[in-house]
Amino acid sequence: MSTRPVALTSLVVFWCMLFTATHIPGSVLQEFPFSAYDLIVHFVGYFILTVLYMLAFPHREKSIRQSTCRIFTILAVYAIFDELLQGPIPGRFVSLADIGANVGGVILALVTVEGYRWLSRGGRSSKDVAH
Repeated sequence: MSTRPVALTSLVVFWCMLFTATHIPGSVLQEFPFSAYDLIVHFVGYFILTVLYMLAFPHREKSIRQSTCRIFTILAVYAIFDELLQGPIPGRFVSLADIGANVGGVILALVTVEGYRWLSRGGRSSKDVAH
């Protein structure tokens, strides 16, 4: 049985939750206990988003590098727009540190998942395993 439908559903639900959380007015956010750990929350949120994205949309390209670049581009651009869209929300502001934490989460997830895949193939490239 394929895990892709579960991964896709999880991705959609998590992405909607992440978008909602990043667009809550600042006055409401002050009531949450994790506000002091804002950069960690951004980092972890985008790490999870990237892992779910990679599970929901497996490699389509012939090269892992192409696939990784595609995923990085999609999620990094989204991270930037997500942060820019917070500007007009009362009590929220655009932060380069938040963008950096978002992109850092994407990068670590890409490295972690691809590293795990590489190790699970015994250190061989995906081309070696296919033949």
